[in-house]
Amino acid sequence: MDALVGLELLKKDRQSKYSLAPESQAFLISKTTGALAGFFASILPVMASRWLRLSDIVHDGRPAVAVNQETRALNSSVNSWRRSSR
Repeated sequence: MDALVGLELLKKDRQSKYSLAPESQAFLISKTTGALAGFFASILPVMASRWLRLSDIVHDGRPAVAVNQETRALNSSVNSWRRSSR
């Protein structure tokens, strides 16, 4: 979460409580115009599985999946999100 603070996507107060930065709120609160929350929810399973294997990926020096496989998985998620947001 601190990495997201460093990227200014989150804020952290003196009590170590996190909240969305104003710019993040514009895109992540599903009731706002231009929200991308549904998109991120649709790609979460693909991305989370890779982040959970980050230590192994760095240690082995190999990507999580072949480039063509990654493109297909993300394209499938994007297409699914587009269909659901209509």
